[in-house]
Amino acid sequence: MPKVTVFMPVYNGQAYIKLAIESILNQSFQDFELVIINDGSTDGSVKIVEEFDDSRIRLIHNKENKGLVFTRNRGFEEAKGEYFAILDCDDWAYPQRLEKQVNFLNQNPDFGLVGTSVELIDANDKITGAWNYTLKPELIPPTLLFHNYFAQSSIMLRLSIEDLNYRTEFPPVEDYDLWYRIAQKHKVWTLPEVLVKYRIHDQNISKTQEEKAKKASIKILENQLQDLAISASAEELALHRKIGRSEVEKSLSFFEEAEKWLLSLKNKNKKYAIYNQKALEELIDTLFLTVCSVNHNLGWRVFKSILANTHWTLVNYKQKTKLLLLSLSALAKTKK
Repeated sequence: MPKVTVFMPVYNGQAYIKLAIESILNQSFQDFELVIINDGSTDGSVKIVEEFDDSRIRLIHNKENKGLVFTRNRGFEEAKGEYFAILDCDDWAYPQRLEKQVNFLNQNPDFGLVGTSVELIDANDKITGAWNYTLKPELIPPTLLFHNYFAQSSIMLRLSIEDLNYRTEFPPVEDYDLWYRIAQKHKVWTLPEVLVKYRIHDQNISKTQEEKAKKASIKILENQLQDLAISASAEELALHRKIGRSEVEKSLSFFEEAEKWLLSLKNKNKKYAIYNQKALEELIDTLFLTVCSVNHNLGWRVFKSILANTHWTLVNYKQKTKLLLLSLSALAKTKK
């Protein structure tokens, strides 16, 4: 049995699949199988795969186009490895990606999943940015309460994880739902090193997909809040999402609503202990300081809230001192 199953779904991926396959075959870690599931492609994708003469490649065909959720779940069923790595057919893996993730999971048996930081590339392979993941492991579960934290093509997980499936209610962000469910029962992390090139192009960022992703993400957030016994209204979900995405409004009403909401999350978790309380409070502290930063012009209102609702640490000492001075300055200006 191979140590790792690398899974690559493909539907009409002829533009990039050759590069994706080559990036796996050229890995420094070689104990793997590459399972490629063709989801009814009508272009030259299958022909490109068949041109590779490598016994580790298993090409499997869906009888018809079944969609990504079905295909990804079939990937779990077909896998023979101990670990399961994902690379979509338009992305690219650096040569040491598998080696470094295998080493991490071997050395940390209490972790169920590990991702990596990624470079963003466009349709022409030009680097356009990066998603650098640097959070400590204990901060990731509460972060998932606000937004996704993993790039799917960077994931390696243990196939022994229970209830390992993508749910049909959440495309095209079915991965977000799975990661948060895994993080409820297992430690998870992302290696801070960039080990994958993640492609963003017209076919995966359509307006229709964006709207579907937004609706599904809100439902996933709602499910997580229900774990805290919070039945959030549409307005509260919108506020929660804005805070998590740093879409902070500059107004007294937004400031007060955000403060109240974040304090309620702290208090609910004290009661139900879904997340590590210290980690949740550290995250909420960071989010609240962003709200305070945008609204420091509120003067005394912000000054008082920072003192009452945040924790002083060496990490945020400078930031909080700066915000306190800014709020005092704003207060002084209003008194002139």
